[in-house]
Amino acid sequence: MCSLVRIVSRIRVPLNSNIHRLGPSLAEQLQRNVFSEKLSQRFASNQSKQFSEQQSQYPSPQPLFDKVNQEIESKNLGQTFAVVHLYGRQLLVHIGDIVSLQKSIPADIGETIKLEKCLLVGNKNFTLIGRPVLNRDLVQVEATIIEKTMTQTFFNMFHIPRKRGYRNYRFQRYPLTMLRINEITVCHPLNTTQKRIN
Repeated sequence: MCSLVRIVSRIRVPLNSNIHRLGPSLAEQLQRNVFSEKLSQRFASNQSKQFSEQQSQYPSPQPLFDKVNQEIESKNLGQTFAVVHLYGRQLLVHIGDIVSLQKSIPADIGETIKLEKCLLVGNKNFTLIGRPVLNRDLVQVEATIIEKTMTQTFFNMFHIPRKRGYRNYRFQRYPLTMLRINEITVCHPLNTTQKRIN
């Protein structure tokens, strides 16, 4: 606040401009380039009063929580989406999507895994955003491993131009895992706790 007061105090404003809206005493002080400590304190107290009035104007979030809880309890969420964190990547997934990862997951083909780092889940009516992730007992994202193969062959050549005849060839393949997203569920209503063992 003090830095703003200092910047404003260096500006000369003519009295015939729109500064009279602020009041005659403020206009005179702006014209004289003088800001006393009392004036800056008065600005701070006025702003704190305005802020408290604005806070009282906002409604409480309880009706919003009630609407979202009714939507969750109805179990009719429609097309649900989620953002999950897998191996350093964030993926937007829907039910039935097939996701390919250039990693080897230590599970066999056909096994079901849970993706526990869920950053966001939602549908057309609401969105739940984690800070940074949602609780594991609130959201459950299940996927099935459908294929484990290797990628196509990548060809890398390392060459030093001034060194005659020096070329290094590398042929590389990476593990590839394909996942199918089976289920995205919000397990219980908000502001309630439910311990999940599995």
